[in-house]
Parts: sequence; C-alpha cells; structure tokens
Amino acid sequence: MGCPDHKFVIRVFLFGRFSKIFEYGVDLDMRTIISQVFPLFLIMIFHTGLSCTAWGGEPDSMWWRVAGSQKTRDGGMSFDFELHMTGGHEMPTDVDIFCVSSVRHGTSQTRTYGPPDVFRKSVAGDSNPLLVTVYSGRAERIEIRAGASFGGRRYYAGTVVYGYGESGKFDPDALRVEAAPEWPGLSLVAGENFYRAQTGTPISVKCAPAALSVKVFENRSSAGELEADANGAYIYIPPHDETLSRSGYRSKKDIVFEAALPDGLGVASFYIPVYRAFYGQTNIWGGLALLLATAFISLGFVAVWGRRFKPR
Repeated sequence: MGCPDHKFVIRVFLFGRFSKIFEYGVDLDMRTIISQVFPLFLIMIFHTGLSCTAWGGEPDSMWWRVAGSQKTRDGGMSFDFELHMTGGHEMPTDVDIFCVSSVRHGTSQTRTYGPPDVFRKSVAGDSNPLLVTVYSGRAERIEIRAGASFGGRRYYAGTVVYGYGESGKFDPDALRVEAAPEWPGLSLVAGENFYRAQTGTPISVKCAPAALSVKVFENRSSAGELEADANGAYIYIPPHDETLSRSGYRSKKDIVFEAALPDGLGVASFYIPVYRAFYGQTNIWGGLALLLATAFISLGFVAVWGRRFKPR
C-alpha cells in the first residue's frame, strides 16, 4: 500500500501536465524521487516565481510620474515630471513629447475649455527616469503625451495636470505646432476632470482603440486587471489608505493604468496622482456613538439635577 499512497500524494502535488509523468508509475523509490521529482519541483517553483514577478511587479511600460510643482517668480507654475521605463527596459533615445493645453473658463460647476494649443517638448538624454519640466502661465488643463520605440515595440504614456499660473506666458522650452499626432492610448473619460483625485473616488479611463487588457498599478505594485463596463470604460476606485491619511496634504500615491493595444500597436499607460481623502478615514459610527452617549449623559444630568433643584 506504500507505493499507491506515494503515487497519490505526488500526483496531487504535481498538478497540470506534470502529474501525467507519473500516471503509469508503479514504484517510486528514493532514487526516482531525487532524479525526477525534485528537478520538476524546482522547475515548478521557478515557473511560478516568474509568473508572480510579471503580475505583481512594476508596469511593463513607459509611464509618467509627477515629481513636484512650484510657483515661479514671474507668476507662472512649473511642473516636474519623471518619465519612467520599467519592466527591465532601457529608456529610448527618440522620445517624442507633446503638451496639449486648453484654457479653463467658468466656475467649477460650469467649467469649459477653449481650443487647445499644442507644443512639442525637446528633451535631451536617455536617463531613466527622464526628467521633464512643463511650464504653465494660465489657468489651463495640460495633457502630456509621450511616444517612443524600443526593441521593435511602441510605447505610449499620458497624464493630465491642471495649472493655475498667472503670467500669461507659454512654455519657453516648447515649440508650438499645429497638432499632436493621433496616437493610440488611454485617456480620462470625457467630462471627468480630476483636479485633485482622492482615495475612494472612481477614476474612469477609456482606450482607443479597444485594449486587449487593462491593468492598474498602485505605487508600482499590481492592483489587478480591470474589466470594461457597458460603455467601454475602465473604472478603478483607489482604496482609502491610513498611512496616506496620516501624511501631509501633499502626500500622494501613483496610479498607473496599463493597456495592451491590439494589432501589435504596443503598450499604453495613463498616470494620475491620488491624494488622501479629506473625510475618507472619518469614523462616522464612532462619532455618532460618541454624540449619542454625550446626549444621553447630558439629558440624564439635566433630569437628575433639575429634579433636585425644582422649586417647591
């Protein structure tokens, strides 16, 4: 009975195609286990490790990250960006960067945007990350797009920032052009403006053309794969983060959407920084319980002491 027991245990452990190797086995002595089972066990661990690394690791794409922003002496605003190339890839030397600027009009409830102004950024070097500075001299919405080729594959990266400069000037390090190239990629769903995206707030993106798959990453760690809704949008709600809530007002986490494009078009990403929610960590039930307890204590105090000092 020893041999069938050993055979059963090994077949359950070595799932999939590996179990068939022992389907007709009769005698598994120690030499067989060492020479056949142990090497297969190592192969399985290596294969599983590769899969987990590819799923749980960094984005396999080119993507933006906001490093900081500050006001300039002339009343404008300067954004510092990092263009990352991860997944074991080097930064290409032929990165094309375009900024599509649209002036904001109206209030926060009636906000509209004027015709876009398109600028091309000239960036020298192939450092990873690639440092890019974008200047804003007016109240505007700036879409920043990057495209590059590496190893026979195309990479696209996009993000959106909202400037509130007051100098009235354009980016001095950018060349004005007629239009930006019609690149495939991800973008925010029309009508949704995330001036300051917060945890617990849905973020909706669309891909043109339709993506083969879309994954989402939080601070370079995989948060899963998204499914498109009936309108073709991919929606992700960043969960509340206690560590982020205990940090300062400017603390944020990086959210990166990554899309596998069809027909060999490459990989596209969209980046958006997410900040702590102002009321995301509020303990509503705890506060309500404290309020009710205080009310009952106050009523009891009034009832007891009011009866004691009641005039006769």
